[in-house]
Amino acid sequence: MKYKTLQTLGLEPDEVTVYTTLCKYGRLTLAGVAKHSALHRPRLYKLLPVVVKKGVVVEQVIGKRMYYMPIEPRLLHDRLQEYIGAFSEDVDELQGVYEGQQQKPDVTFLLGKQAYNALFDDIADILPKGEVIYRYSARNLNEKHFHTSKKYRDRRSKGHFDRQVITSESRAAQKTKRLDRLVKVIPESVDLFDDNVSQMIYSDRTVMIDHDNESVFIVRSKKIANFQRKLFKLLWKQLPEPKRWRQSED
Repeated sequence: MKYKTLQTLGLEPDEVTVYTTLCKYGRLTLAGVAKHSALHRPRLYKLLPVVVKKGVVVEQVIGKRMYYMPIEPRLLHDRLQEYIGAFSEDVDELQGVYEGQQQKPDVTFLLGKQAYNALFDDIADILPKGEVIYRYSARNLNEKHFHTSKKYRDRRSKGHFDRQVITSESRAAQKTKRLDRLVKVIPESVDLFDDNVSQMIYSDRTVMIDHDNESVFIVRSKKIANFQRKLFKLLWKQLPEPKRWRQSED
């Protein structure tokens, strides 16, 4: 159908046909519209009052006969601008509702080896290039199960993201150098890793990992992630200058 864009004004296909027929042939009776549009009269008895109500066609009585005339097409442009304005207001309102909903934390619980794979795949999938992963690294990782995913390792090898890690002295001493990772060490006297729990912050995610139980809690909340990121950076500034290091898997 030609002039399908008129449907954006809320016109149904047959209503567009009525309007464009009147634009082409001028003032017509119901019988004239039927003749030139190939729409049947019973259908037009229902359509014509609708297009009149929608304001794209006007009625004109001449003698005892009812005629129908289209409004000027340029007026449709003004009407479209009104629709756009109303649409923009609705979109802005809905965006506020959507963002309010998005602010509610979404919590995911994962368990076992597959939990680690899912976590690192998520990092590889959503983290933009050049972003930083912030991490508190546990002292006694279960190396048997704590492995990163292939997708994550591929992204890491290409320098897709950097990492800042706060860990214990004993764990840092086991690591070799790696250029894409910075580490700062918590003194043994104030060791934060007795519970063997790690935390990661990336994008809008805050992740808690209990390595003893091989369980992963992922909290998706921009507000919470921003808050945790600020705390990490605050602690980072208080610790000695970092070393660059490499860990076998994570």
